[in-house]
Amino acid sequence: MSERFRYLVLSTLNQAATKAVASSRKFDARKSLYELVQCTPDLTRQDCLRCLKTSINQLPTERIGARLILPSCGSRYELYPFYNESAV
Repeated sequence: MSERFRYLVLSTLNQAATKAVASSRKFDARKSLYELVQCTPDLTRQDCLRCLKTSINQLPTERIGARLILPSCGSRYELYPFYNESAV
């Protein structure tokens, strides 16, 4: 994948992580690429952000889509919708 694609994936996932931490559901989904980040509800905002940053930084960006799930959070991106958009 190109460096531009990698930048798009990482920058939008990091924006989603920032929104998720501020959300009571600790969740955010995006449609620039189809992206989703989520933490378990027991995490503090600081721990949620730390977990999401770890997840995003370990996510393989040389693929068309990928997901990484850690014990308390996860992140995923795809080129197609993989979640129910109306539920988000």
